[in-house]
Amino acid sequence: MQVRERCASFSRWLIGPVGLILIVLSACTFFVQREGELRPRVKVTNPAVERGELRAEKITDRRDLTMGGWTQGTLGDYLLENKRIKIVVSNPLHVTGKAQSGGEIIDIARTEDNLDYFGHLYPRYTSGNILPYRFTGISAKLTGYENDAVGVIVTGEDVEHPGILVQNEYILEPNSSVLRIVTRLTNTTTATLSMTPVGDDVEWGATSIFVGGYGVPHQRGAVVTESDWLCGFADDFSVGIVTKQGKIKGTHMGTTSELTYQEATLGPHQSLSYERYLMVADKSLSRISDFAYELNDIPYGYIAGRVLEMATQKPIADADIRIISGRVKGEPLPARPFTRCYTNADGEFNLMVPGEASYFIQVRAFGREAEQRRTSFNVITGASYVTEVKVSPPNVFYYRVVDADTGKLLPCKITFLAIPPTEHLDFGAPVKAEGARNAYCSATGEGEIVVSAGQYRVIVSRGIEYATFEKEMAITYGRENRLEAQLKRVIDTSGYVSADIGVRTEQSYDCPVSARDRVIAAAAEGVEYIVTGDSNYATDLGLTIRELGLETVLNSCTGKRIEFMGEETTGKFLVFPVQADTGSVAEVSQAPETIPARLFQYLRKTYPGALVAVDRPLFPDEGYFTLFGYNPKSGQVEQQKGFSYDFDALLIWEGKRMGAIRDARELMYQMLFQEHSYIPIGGSNSCFTFGEETGYPRVYFASPSDNPAEVTEEAFVKAIQAGRVIVTNGPFIRFTVNGQGPGSLVTDTDGVVDCVLEVYAAPWVDVEVIEISKDGIFAKQIYQPSITEIQRYPRQRTPDAGRFQLRATQDVIIDVIVRGRKSMDPVVAPFSYEEGGGVVPFAITGPIFVDANGNGKYDPPPADRRGW
Repeated sequence: MQVRERCASFSRWLIGPVGLILIVLSACTFFVQREGELRPRVKVTNPAVERGELRAEKITDRRDLTMGGWTQGTLGDYLLENKRIKIVVSNPLHVTGKAQSGGEIIDIARTEDNLDYFGHLYPRYTSGNILPYRFTGISAKLTGYENDAVGVIVTGEDVEHPGILVQNEYILEPNSSVLRIVTRLTNTTTATLSMTPVGDDVEWGATSIFVGGYGVPHQRGAVVTESDWLCGFADDFSVGIVTKQGKIKGTHMGTTSELTYQEATLGPHQSLSYERYLMVADKSLSRISDFAYELNDIPYGYIAGRVLEMATQKPIADADIRIISGRVKGEPLPARPFTRCYTNADGEFNLMVPGEASYFIQVRAFGREAEQRRTSFNVITGASYVTEVKVSPPNVFYYRVVDADTGKLLPCKITFLAIPPTEHLDFGAPVKAEGARNAYCSATGEGEIVVSAGQYRVIVSRGIEYATFEKEMAITYGRENRLEAQLKRVIDTSGYVSADIGVRTEQSYDCPVSARDRVIAAAAEGVEYIVTGDSNYATDLGLTIRELGLETVLNSCTGKRIEFMGEETTGKFLVFPVQADTGSVAEVSQAPETIPARLFQYLRKTYPGALVAVDRPLFPDEGYFTLFGYNPKSGQVEQQKGFSYDFDALLIWEGKRMGAIRDARELMYQMLFQEHSYIPIGGSNSCFTFGEETGYPRVYFASPSDNPAEVTEEAFVKAIQAGRVIVTNGPFIRFTVNGQGPGSLVTDTDGVVDCVLEVYAAPWVDVEVIEISKDGIFAKQIYQPSITEIQRYPRQRTPDAGRFQLRATQDVIIDVIVRGRKSMDPVVAPFSYEEGGGVVPFAITGPIFVDANGNGKYDPPPADRRGW
């Protein structure tokens, strides 16, 4: 459908005598709104909905949410989706960001990949709102329109300006990339109200702002622009805003924009409406600019052409075509980025630009050098300017990485840090192992990578047991760019094997990473044993490991994460090992029981010998203990009905969510004090390949063999059951009490136990604080200087040489925590979901139980002697 045809159909959607068709999904009944009254109408079907081309419904299944760190939607929000785009509107009670009420756009994705980079959008209709977008009496309903369109209507009264009724409509057609937004403001008072300005507040999330004819507002502080269109873009995603009210005035700061579409006053009992169009596209911003020019009848011409490789004349796909403005109608303008697009598989591109103007063109092809053109060209309205651009062959970076001791090739990760003025290297979205952001994971340790020319600090790594290799390199076109690197394994972990427990693949609703990419990422990070944890699906990675030839360095165990997709939820659980599922994900998509006591019985019966772990035990909306009213002071669960203690382990540490460790550890102790012996474990719960790297944290479990290929599921389960574990994202701890390690019961009735402690870390991992605790309370604290020696404790000058005694006149639990203060970046990227610095090193041992009264078991301390 042409843009003008779409706009014509949009105009027929205005609320008029025909009224609104309202879909009430619970009863599948339609209503017609006339003169403010609702009355039932004969049940009507929407052909587009019936054909599966369109959805407008309240979200009742988590699988309908978008993916990514900026996903904010939850159950109860509203979904508008067709074959091209997906929009989530928050329900009235769901408050996010700066908005004080629901009913705003909070998630946007292309249906093709379901990746969400967007923050939120809500209307702004007065200046200086103290409490923006805050309503009383707010309500939302799903609606139907002509042309098989569907939508959501949100209505409420403004709190800061009583008497202003606000109605927002979000309208989507089948097979359209455009969401139409209509805001209607009604003054119910007898006073005239100033509504200056009228527009939107936008938080662009993970996208970069691009203003048509201006470019990216890089300056510090507020940047003011005026344009026909603007958008946010990231990876293969863009979302643009266009109006028919003329130029969009914008004030931009950081990732936020205050947009003004018009200025108006509102007389007593008067209403005004303003509308705008939200277009969702791929990384070709020209799709948005083309739409803007047609929508506003701006006279335009075309720029078209091809991009070819110089020597071979091969078409180059995915080349970045940037249009720079020159003169408009003979008047010189500052050279500003105007729009951009990308070539198709045949190396071709075609885009619209306003006519009677001159432009420059810049071509960028990743890892290639393009011929430079500094002359401008004119575009005449209705005509096409056709050009052909040549680029060099790809710039190849060769690498070979071997073990410093054996000379054998090693799986590894290569990170490229651009040295200014070289531009930041970006391989793309964090969904692939072989190229995500500025990192590349190699399964073999040898190969070639296409890299843009420039000056880089190249870092080669293989997880926390290896020192890094670093080299500053000038990567240039037309020359051999080769890196030969040796990685030294500096941490002796003999007697232990490292595991990442509960990783996800694309079999989960919230993960786009393939099994192949997950395995490569794990091997490159030095993980030796990988346990899957897909949502309600048991994924076996063994075949993928063998196909990649990685069976000598990586083994696997099949597990599944038990999740409740609907509003009725009692937590998240991980069960392993289990038999792999072979059917489609849809066939095994829901937890079999909602009552935990019955669920655990089912799991024990279905998977005999498997371990059951509670995942995210204290998370606000889905934590098992939280949902049953856990009281951290008493350590008791207030709602005992249906609750069960029949599980084996607590996932106390997930990925880079460091803030949850303390509370989860305290929960573990409270359970131990009640004689529920749960093993502390952790895992990356990785849904992506960058920002959520596989193996951070990892669990070191005691093993009779250091060879991952020789580790059996039985041996793995026994080690976890016995608590012979260390959970870490960097430091490695060896700790014994009377010669016995984590998980042991040590009988010693003389009131003193002998401890031996050693802490190791690769040079790039910081260690500064070591804490030895008894029953969760500090018993000994050691501060370390920030050094790069492998053995951090004891050092040569340590008086006790790492051997010390602790009083144990009563039964006690002893464990060790090691912390660093310096970020692990760039080897481990900062957690992209949180503001601030990067991830810091942390490690914790499994508990050691001391039987001081000689009765052969651990007796918890009385309640008044506990640390909380």
